[in-house]
Amino acid sequence: MSTPVVAPRRSRVILGVVLPLAAGVIAAFAIGSQTGVAPVIMVCAAIYLFAAAIGRRWASWAGFAISFLVLAPGFVLHDPWIPIIALGAIQIALVIVGLVRGVWRTRINLLQLVGAVLFSALAVAAAAGAAPWAGVVTVIALLAHGAWDLWHHHLDAVVMRSYALFCAALDIVLAVVVAVAMIAGA
Repeated sequence: MSTPVVAPRRSRVILGVVLPLAAGVIAAFAIGSQTGVAPVIMVCAAIYLFAAAIGRRWASWAGFAISFLVLAPGFVLHDPWIPIIALGAIQIALVIVGLVRGVWRTRINLLQLVGAVLFSALAVAAAAGAAPWAGVVTVIALLAHGAWDLWHHHLDAVVMRSYALFCAALDIVLAVVVAVAMIAGA
């Protein structure tokens, strides 16, 4: 008669589901207090591009850690263009790295290039737009990226599943925070 193994399964659920979802919600409220969240859209796509370019799913969490260095100057100076320009340069470098490594041959990795272009274009449109349309574009882009995250979580591809859940929670909750702020006139 064997004893059921409960503790490892519980810790996997906590580390792989509960913790990423809670961290995503907390991050959304922390970011939502900032002005100009458009670069967040672009950084989310860049993290997927980073993981695909180097071919390591754990790179999603490393990319998230690095993203603080890219986003912080924009938040501190209230200038979304600083991280957007930096992220554009980083994404070009990642495309080159991926070309050298030959990773853009697979459909899922090629899709990361398409996603990076589309989400970056939405981030630029949100940063360049005037209220209320900039906010509307931001909300739509965040919700679209949240769906992107959930799809990648379902596929268990490109990024770690825990990161996909984290990012989905961040994107969706941040979209709600931005929408509420728009409605409230903030």
